Amino acid sequence: MLARITSYGLTGLLGYPVTVETDISFGFAGYETVGLPDNAVKESKERVRSAICNSGFPFPNVRLVVNLAPADVRKEGTVYDLPIAIGILAANGDIDRTAAEKWLIIGELALDGSVRGVNGVLPMVIDACSRGYNHIILPKENAEEAAFILYAVVIPVTSLTEAVLFLRGMKIINPQPCSQTNIDDHPSFDSDFSLIKGQQAAKRAAEVAAAGNHNILLIGTPGSGKTMLARSIPSILPTLSNEEALEITKIHSVAGILRGRGGIVRERPFRAPHHSASIPALVGGGTKALPGEISLAHYGVLFLDEFPEFQKSVLEALRQPLEDGFVSITRAAAKAEYPADFMLVAAMNPCPCGNFGSRINPCRCNPSQIERYRNRISGPMLDRIDIHVEMTEVAYEDLASKQAGESSAAIRERLGIDAREPDLTEWNEIVRKVKNLDKKVKIALVGKYVGLHDAYLSVAEALRHGGFDIGADVEIDWIDAEEVTDENAVGFLKDADGILVPGGFGDRGIEGKISAIRYARENKVPFLGICLGMQLAVVEFARNVAGLKGAHSSELDPGTNYPVIDLMPEQKNVSDMGGTMRLGAYPCIIRDGSVYAKEAYGTSEISERHRHRYEMNNEFRESLTEKGLVIAGTSPDDRLTEIVEIKDHPWFVGVQFHPEFKSRPNRPHPLFKQFIYNSLLSSQK
Repeated sequence: MLARITSYGLTGLLGYPVTVETDISFGFAGYETVGLPDNAVKESKERVRSAICNSGFPFPNVRLVVNLAPADVRKEGTVYDLPIAIGILAANGDIDRTAAEKWLIIGELALDGSVRGVNGVLPMVIDACSRGYNHIILPKENAEEAAFILYAVVIPVTSLTEAVLFLRGMKIINPQPCSQTNIDDHPSFDSDFSLIKGQQAAKRAAEVAAAGNHNILLIGTPGSGKTMLARSIPSILPTLSNEEALEITKIHSVAGILRGRGGIVRERPFRAPHHSASIPALVGGGTKALPGEISLAHYGVLFLDEFPEFQKSVLEALRQPLEDGFVSITRAAAKAEYPADFMLVAAMNPCPCGNFGSRINPCRCNPSQIERYRNRISGPMLDRIDIHVEMTEVAYEDLASKQAGESSAAIRERLGIDAREPDLTEWNEIVRKVKNLDKKVKIALVGKYVGLHDAYLSVAEALRHGGFDIGADVEIDWIDAEEVTDENAVGFLKDADGILVPGGFGDRGIEGKISAIRYARENKVPFLGICLGMQLAVVEFARNVAGLKGAHSSELDPGTNYPVIDLMPEQKNVSDMGGTMRLGAYPCIIRDGSVYAKEAYGTSEISERHRHRYEMNNEFRESLTEKGLVIAGTSPDDRLTEIVEIKDHPWFVGVQFHPEFKSRPNRPHPLFKQFIYNSLLSSQK
């Protein structure tokens, strides 16, 4: 039997998909790995074998071949351990192959079956999501950095057993919450300008260097404060943008220095390699072409203390990256390109003994020794350093002073270097659209809190966002659900181009919402039901189309004979209320039978935010679909109904999730956009 598991490889900062093909066949027992594996990958068969056995699963005593495709690209590292193990179990029938093949899987295995973190997860996930692989199983150690990518559904696992139980549907693992937040405006730093005594000229030079992103050379006697000043420079640099933080984190992830530190790097790097560092250590290289110190300092500071003590060849290797802002590394087995846009801060003594120009200690060096010492740094290298600063010993009165100097925060504010010129192109376009809305569309919002419009603020704003792209001004008609009945619905809704029933809870106004849904269905008015609105659309259909008189949600009518909305069977014995609630992002598969949702999203795999407890009862799925209810979207395992539609209708959609939470003025949610578009078409008939 053959199983195909998707995993990922990495070249530099570029990820690429790798298909782990596992074939089990009869014959002499054996285990071969093909597809240009390196030694770490070849050794995986012993880790995988031990992990499977120690996790309590049988290891097949057959001929086993693992192929890593594409076969012409060298595979490196331990990232393929977990997908190989899952592939073997799937090929052996211990895991449903269809379920396993839906996921992108990466991770290293320990011999006891526990899952260890791997390097380079962030660039892998970025590339994977761009190719549509947004459902990912990976080590818990890497989950936070992976979850920084919006729309990535990240399932963190700690062991092979946990991954298998999840794929079997025997264990629920909530996706890692998205960690994409704005970078802190006030990050913490190890050093601050307020701690530097004296050296006013040097501090002023550092300010100029930070403001203009200039390289700077500090020349001074031992104890003059060169290192302290250098370490303080990051504290006056502009705060990181999300894009800058993401790029830095990618580099650190590939280098393997991110693990154990949490998620995204939120401070500008400060790298200070020892003067004995080699060219590969500084520039990057090795057999795997890993990033060096200049790339790890990207968007930050590279501090070279004892500048003349570095090998001349090492310093000369910095010349091109200082000009280009990136470095290309070519090795026999690998080739990579890394960004290297850093600020160089170098420090050196004025002479070999360090005392030239000192007011305290006499210099023991003759002129020729001083000249030879300074000539260790070539002219072309010095030309790339814009500012040279001489620093002498700090005066006693400055050292003894208890008055703190100007803080780094005050310097940043004074220089205004955080105030980047904003790119308002996109927002100017939004303003232009809003000022030139040439169409009108009226949406009836049927709820029980309509007297307090803020209760539905996110829904109201999402409706307006949906109108921006098509030039439509959305007028909301606030309808009190408690006043609506089957008999008077036409009086409330006759002028509506579209009808929306939002989420909520409690039984007040429920029958009015059902009457509004019935009016929308029977009169071919575009309809959008959100969360409770979707559940009531199912109730209305069950009552008035499927003939299930008295059908209801067991949450609202525990005694109903037709609980078309109910708790899932495994939830009914859970006593803690939080144990039955779905919160946060969950994946959804849009089925082939969908018309409206598939058209809106343009893809079959989505992820949306939830906040509810009750679900559509699967016992009634067949009877309702036979009458024309379309199950348009479900959970990946097909257990939970996420989207319903109705046939022979201009546009009728109910969703179990809350799409309004993801709508933005410049990125209207596709469901709201399509709802408004079809409501506009309805108004023009």
